[in-house]
Amino acid sequence: MKYMKRKNLIAAMLPVLFGLLALQSCTKKEDATFTIYNAFSTPTVTAPLDAATVKITGTTVTLTWVATDKDGDTPLGDVYFGTD
Repeated sequence: MKYMKRKNLIAAMLPVLFGLLALQSCTKKEDATFTIYNAFSTPTVTAPLDAATVKITGTTVTLTWVATDKDGDTPLGDVYFGTD
């Protein structure tokens, strides 16, 4: 009989504890901050010109392009060369 009372007490307390935990996790936080990142415009190639023939002298070729966003951030990108 004692075992049954203890089991009922635990069964009654568990929903109350879970409810308190759920309410605690729903508290409003005033210090939440959000960072908005603006998308860059579509890059425009500035050099070499489209369909231009590039004479390679040495081991480097300079490629340049322009892209902007609302914040004035500098775009970063990777350029890959290959036949695959």
